Amino acid sequence: HTHPPPSRVYFKLIMKPGGSVKPCGDVGIRGLWQRQTDCIIDVRITDSDAKSYRNRTIANHLKAQEAEKKKKYHFLCQENRKNFSPFVATVDGVLGREAKMVLKQIARALAKKWSCPHSQAQNYVNTMISVAIVRATHRCLRGSR
Repeated sequence: HTHPPPSRVYFKLIMKPGGSVKPCGDVGIRGLWQRQTDCIIDVRITDSDAKSYRNRTIANHLKAQEAEKKKKYHFLCQENRKNFSPFVATVDGVLGREAKMVLKQIARALAKKWSCPHSQAQNYVNTMISVAIVRATHRCLRGSR
C-alpha cells in the first residue's frame, strides 16, 4: 500500500478498518494539522432553507451537520491514525466552524509556501472555495451541460 508524498492532496481515500474496505471522506491532505499525518476531509453542502431546518439557526444547523459527520467518521479515522475534519457549508456559502478552521490552515500553508502575507493567501482560499460552492450548487440545480 503506497502513501502519498508529504503535503499532498488526494481524493476518495479508502480506509480498511478491521480488514474491510470502506470509502471514507472526500479529500485527504497530508500534513494539514500534523507533519506526516493525513487529514481526511468529508464535504457536505447543505440547504439551510429546507423546510426541515427552518426552526434552527444557520449556526445550529451547521453545528449539527458537523457533529453528524464526526460521529460517522472520527473514530474510523482515529483507528487508522488519521485526523478528521468535517467541511460543512450552506448552498449560500456560509461555512461551518470547522470548515473555516480548515481554510485558515490551508491559507497558512500557502502563505508560507508562496512567501506572501497570510491575508493574501486567506483571500485567495476564500475566493476559490466560494466559487467552488457556487459551481457545485449550480450543477445540482441545472445539471452538467
